[in-house]
Amino acid sequence: MGQKAITIYTPTTASPHINAEDDAQIHRAYFGGSGITEADSLLACTKISDTSVRLASGLFCNQGYMVSVSGGTTSTLAVGAGSANTYRKDYVVADFTRGGGATADTHVFVVVAGTPAATEVGASLPALTQDELGAGGARRQEPLFSILMNGTSLSTITRIAEYVGSYYA
Repeated sequence: MGQKAITIYTPTTASPHINAEDDAQIHRAYFGGSGITEADSLLACTKISDTSVRLASGLFCNQGYMVSVSGGTTSTLAVGAGSANTYRKDYVVADFTRGGGATADTHVFVVVAGTPAATEVGASLPALTQDELGAGGARRQEPLFSILMNGTSLSTITRIAEYVGSYYA
């Protein structure tokens, strides 16, 4: 079907006509793509220990699909332990996986580990799956922050995701 009315009244006996894809299309129009929105604490990422980081409250738009840390809360993410005399570059990502059929979609924040090396320059960021969700893709991993592991120490956290929304336009 080429056309679809999204915000129309339907009788209570009619089957639902608004799907997650419909909302995602609207969100893509509002935010213009993927990024951290102006909500709450902007998903600020801070080090808790050498094996965990904390995301502050906020909302991320992943090609229109939204994932959040609820206002007034935080989310702790595990970071894999580093190894002595190596460097590793990881990503904090919003990971959307389309379910389909009887399986629900998932959309979560996780840390994806990169490939360690003896030098910082030699360490590589992880490869991410970046299907186009608006075209029916099954998985999209969008990086929000990069993490540098220097030996067993979590050395630096750098925001790499853009801010999106009217405040930043």
